[in-house]
Amino acid sequence: MLKPLQAIWYFLGAAVFLGVLLGVALHFTMRAFVLVFDLESTPATPKPMPEGHNAISYRAARAAKRQKQLEEQTRLATQARLLASRPLIQEVVREARNNLVARPLSSPLGPNTTAATRSGLQQETILEQTDEEDDDDLVVVGVF
Repeated sequence: MLKPLQAIWYFLGAAVFLGVLLGVALHFTMRAFVLVFDLESTPATPKPMPEGHNAISYRAARAAKRQKQLEEQTRLATQARLLASRPLIQEVVREARNNLVARPLSSPLGPNTTAATRSGLQQETILEQTDEEDDDDLVVVGVF
């Protein structure tokens, strides 16, 4: 009774032996390929995180620096305008005081003033050019 099954036992035994032998050989061969060509899916040592600024902190620092520079420029521009306007303000105040002392009741552009008493550009006559051919080139608009 065991005689007919003896061939099957030899066949299965040889198949198992060859399967294990080829499996072990294939395992070590593939392991050698993985080590030689560095085919590991996860690195053996994790890369350390970079220290210092990242993109977000760099942008935030740059925006804060720009805001600070803008505030400084605004402050300096305001100071420059104030310094530039001081002589003009002093001159206007001085002229106002002189006008109040000289003529307290009349305004500088009032009807009692004449062209001789006006100063600066107020004495100039405004001239305009016209495109009409029958008149002269210059027309007197008015005297202020």
